[in-house]
Amino acid sequence: VQNVPPSIVVQAGDYGRQTIDTSQVDVQIGDSGGVTTMQVAFSESDMRSICQQYSVICTPSGSPVRNATFNFRPGGMVVNGEFFVEQVGIWQAIGVVLRVSGNQLVFEGVDVNGQLFAVPPDELGSLVAEVENTANDLLRQLTVQASGETFTLRELYIDDVNLTLVLR
Repeated sequence: VQNVPPSIVVQAGDYGRQTIDTSQVDVQIGDSGGVTTMQVAFSESDMRSICQQYSVICTPSGSPVRNATFNFRPGGMVVNGEFFVEQVGIWQAIGVVLRVSGNQLVFEGVDVNGQLFAVPPDELGSLVAEVENTANDLLRQLTVQASGETFTLRELYIDDVNLTLVLR
């Protein structure tokens, strides 16, 4: 394990960049088979804080999604939030269930009032697709800079506690 710099710069392409204090997230840098590898682990609260800085979906004023939170599960997560259903003019609490596939997130279903739908009701389909597409677009563009090196995403893991990025 190498010395971890005091901060890392997360570049999210079109979504902007953020300098993160490495004392606030779990960052490890090491050598794996002659290749420098970085591992960054984010808790649910870390994810919410970052989301609030990058996107309005995690704030009360977001539209068409607001107040999003993250609930990690082994191999995936549930993104809970309030989705504006334009056709009926109401905010609906929904959980978007996503699983990890490689270094992307794949839509598995939505939880609406405790009922799981494999395919979201028509009025929610475009909003759910937007959540999945935005998350995956961000992951595709993601790089992390530390100690003069730029790392790109190679693997993504989620357990009950952390979302972990493995970068090289």
